[in-house]
Amino acid sequence: MTNTANIKKVLLEFLENPDEHNRLVAAELGRSAYQEGVGVLEWAGAVQAVISDTLLATDTPAARERVAGAAHVFLMECLFAYELAIQSARESRIALRHQIDRMEANGKRIGREMHDIASQLLVSAYMELHLAAHASSGAAPYLSKVSALLDQVQSHLRRFAHELRPTALDDLGLMPALRALGQSIATRGSIAVTVEGDTKGRLAPPVEVALYRTAEEALSNVVKHAGAAHAEVLVERRQHEVRCTVTDDGVGFAEADSLRPHLSLIGLRERLEPLGGSIRWGSIPSSHGSMVMVTVPLKEEVRYATENIDR
Repeated sequence: MTNTANIKKVLLEFLENPDEHNRLVAAELGRSAYQEGVGVLEWAGAVQAVISDTLLATDTPAARERVAGAAHVFLMECLFAYELAIQSARESRIALRHQIDRMEANGKRIGREMHDIASQLLVSAYMELHLAAHASSGAAPYLSKVSALLDQVQSHLRRFAHELRPTALDDLGLMPALRALGQSIATRGSIAVTVEGDTKGRLAPPVEVALYRTAEEALSNVVKHAGAAHAEVLVERRQHEVRCTVTDDGVGFAEADSLRPHLSLIGLRERLEPLGGSIRWGSIPSSHGSMVMVTVPLKEEVRYATENIDR
């Protein structure tokens, strides 16, 4: 709650002598309000109400004009802490966006190197095993076991490389990458995944990555916690936004277990924030199951893509 009496006291002292000291006092008053968790609208409204009362109590037009000018400066000083917080948040969003870009770029590089280099080494290993099997027939059963182990290594490396950065996302776009993700989950015997919708063309790379990672994390939560047999990913491109919704037929977000699936989803907010996107999740009221929905405005996508080109 704001202390109107304290605001009035500081304002009257400022009007009496609007020097540097009293400007700092006004700024400190705003900083205290910010640290106490007073919202910017509530704080600005409280200060403005005190200023209005003071103006009404002023006798002459000339005095009101003088008070109004000084009060404007006072209001700006009272809001200075909030302005700093907004600037800091803006800078943090930019830094976060660049960090996410670097992480995705590193994942893409590592994934491709893992796939290419590991594939070359495995091919060489298979050739050497083939030669060894022909050179010594007695070693064939053992070499066959080694070959089977290498098959498992190859399968795991492909999966890890795909999780770091699916090549289909870069080469073909969001929908093929989501379908490949669903097939991968089904192949591992987890759940059946249906992917529906259309992006009506390619989206900006940061948007595709954000939507893909959201679907990936949501499906991971479904597999780990939901006890579901089926999940659906639906992508809808509308006039001003693109939306990705993941639903399942599992147990939903139970109260006792609510934090467990939420923690990773909360982290996705940081990925979506630079795009102006939002994420919602919860249980489906009409049936069993849960829902995760991400929305990204297309105007933010265009701005983001332009900034990436300019960098």
